[in-house]
Amino acid sequence: MVTSLFRVAILMAWFLYAGSVFAADGTCPSGANYLNSTGQPVTLVSLGVANCYYLAADGSDSNDGLSEASGHPWAHLPGMSTCTSNCAALTPTAGMGFIFRGGDTWTGANFGINWQWGGTSGNPIYIGVDPTWYSGSAWARPIWTCGGVACAGATASYFWNASGAYVILDNFELTGLFESPTVSPAFFCASGLNQIYENLYMHGWSHFPRITTTAARGFGCVNNSGWTLRYTVWDGSDTSKDMLVVTQSGAPVAYGNVLRYVQTALDGCGNEWHDNLVEYLAPSVSSGGAHQDAYQHLGPCAGSTYLIYNNIFRHTTWAGATGVGHFWFNGLANCGAIGSPLTNCIGYAFNNVMYDVAPGNQVNMGGHFGVNYGTIYFFNNTIQCGSDSSLGDCDLGDNGNSQGGKASGGTMAVNVINNHWIAEDHTSVFCCSGPAGKGSRGSCYSFTCRETTALYQTVKTAKKKGYNHTGTYAFQPAGSSGSTVGTGASLNSLCAAVSAIDADAGAACNKDTSYACTYNATNHTVNCPARTAVSRPTAVWDVGAYQFSSTKDSRE
Repeated sequence: MVTSLFRVAILMAWFLYAGSVFAADGTCPSGANYLNSTGQPVTLVSLGVANCYYLAADGSDSNDGLSEASGHPWAHLPGMSTCTSNCAALTPTAGMGFIFRGGDTWTGANFGINWQWGGTSGNPIYIGVDPTWYSGSAWARPIWTCGGVACAGATASYFWNASGAYVILDNFELTGLFESPTVSPAFFCASGLNQIYENLYMHGWSHFPRITTTAARGFGCVNNSGWTLRYTVWDGSDTSKDMLVVTQSGAPVAYGNVLRYVQTALDGCGNEWHDNLVEYLAPSVSSGGAHQDAYQHLGPCAGSTYLIYNNIFRHTTWAGATGVGHFWFNGLANCGAIGSPLTNCIGYAFNNVMYDVAPGNQVNMGGHFGVNYGTIYFFNNTIQCGSDSSLGDCDLGDNGNSQGGKASGGTMAVNVINNHWIAEDHTSVFCCSGPAGKGSRGSCYSFTCRETTALYQTVKTAKKKGYNHTGTYAFQPAGSSGSTVGTGASLNSLCAAVSAIDADAGAACNKDTSYACTYNATNHTVNCPARTAVSRPTAVWDVGAYQFSSTKDSRE
């Protein structure tokens, strides 16, 4: 009888202990410091994250992890090979949050993190921060670093390998990514569905001194279903500036990001790419150069439409690459199911500004050996075809390549409307309307291209008319007599079609450019929008990315 009572007492004590650790999860931070699906600040609870665990560099996995107070935080995150004790005993589930103390550093032995758990659309899993909890004298992001050598954890190729759906990774600084002859690394492997990567700062990547080719990635693997990249900074200015492709397979939604001193910014499929700043693209260490792109867009990741707007491309004046693709629409080959492309695919690109770039494929549309299907509307963009000292060609229709836009099948229609081109002359922009176009470098195939209400200016003429890129906003009209003012066609009906796809994009379409985002190089954050957009009228629009407003412009 005594033995039985003793066993019961032991069991009751265990259940009470276990319940204190796992059943009564910690309370989450209450501040409105997190982002909902539209980017508005909300609380974690409103996102469906109600129970949180806390981590600090001086914590212990033997603690309960239930609060920020001393003696409670863990030292590690589930999925780290260094996670032990109570940390290892927890199975993350939907609605849980994991809060890292700001200003702390986690080093190479903790990476790569193998994150296998997922949430739901209403109850995601959150891995991030509480901006009111930090070490040091002021808030700073938690730092994940492999110290400029290969990460030492279970998945050494990645800092973060996440296969779970509905996971949010927020507000970390990642640095020390290293490529060797045997390891082609990436910051992230985002193989789960509907993941969000936000407010992150990536920098300080490097490679083996004698490496002659690089395959380093921001995202080494992705599942192109619903994942989002927003308000992140990729800044290689503190590196050797000769590596890193941020995305290659694609990014369904990417907005509010700053991408600078990278080899390639966004490459692959995408449904919405907007309000991104791309600047100072870097040449590649790869032997013989490598193709480097600001955007190489391969069509939508899902469905039949895509939207590209309010982006800024600038200050890419290096030479020596095997290809220079600043703003490249690689046809609509990825539209629809693989092997069974749709014929009604539609892409919209508007309010983008590009200037001070190396001559090359500044704007390039066409098959590039792919299948052309559907329609592209390229309207109200301001494009300098090169730099002040070296203008080149903007190759609509892929006419700049030896295959002349020849595709393996299908047809595509390109509609080019209301664009402001700073170019040598109108023949610098190849817009073909059949087997032979205006350009002198071959014929175009598999598509038609029609341009209306365009303005062409040389650099000299643009400056004489008050358009230059030395001010805050490149090639903005200086006054009501500007050549772009009141000379465009109204495209309200086109914006209605955009609104039917996405209401926010439709609202942006009915305004001029937001000029993407500004970059705070001190704390490595972004501020969006960079410019207060001016509404387009219901009648006559301006040509280019701007809509002149005397009241608005006098304040800038």
